[in-house]
Amino acid sequence: PAIIFAFVFADVTSRHEVCKGIQISFLNNQLSFVTKQNINEILEANGVTANKTRLSNLHINQLEKAIEENKWVKNADIFVSADNRIHIRIAQKIPVVRIQPENDFEEPYYLDEFGNSILYSTQYIPDLPVVTSPTIGYNSADLDFKSDIVKLAKYLTADTFWSAAITQIAVDENKSISLI
Repeated sequence: PAIIFAFVFADVTSRHEVCKGIQISFLNNQLSFVTKQNINEILEANGVTANKTRLSNLHINQLEKAIEENKWVKNADIFVSADNRIHIRIAQKIPVVRIQPENDFEEPYYLDEFGNSILYSTQYIPDLPVVTSPTIGYNSADLDFKSDIVKLAKYLTADTFWSAAITQIAVDENKSISLI
């Protein structure tokens, strides 16, 4: 009974405690699509502030979802440590290739390792293979083609010779590929 009372008492007292600090870390910190400032803005918009927010008012699931709404966040994990600090671990989406459409009305975008589209970022531009291409749609043939582009880009970046030699992947209307 004494142990159960101790856990219940600890839980009750910790709910009335105030957040002592916020620690934000990135699992793939070689990328800068999302910054600590971006996360702090999301926290402030959700009423979470160090040394002010009561832990009882903290809704971790909602806060994780709010952070994951950022187009560059793949996953957000939040937990409160024993010293009443909020720890936030962010995994950013990892682009493999940049698609630069040939027409002027379409925005460039990235593809991740699975061929999924990721919106273009002006905050951070990674050094990736660039594919110039006519519009690539979302039907099954185009999705297969995107997957092939990702495989090619991964191969080129993994090989030091090809990575240094190839600056652009050009795709024509017939989906023929030229390496430049």
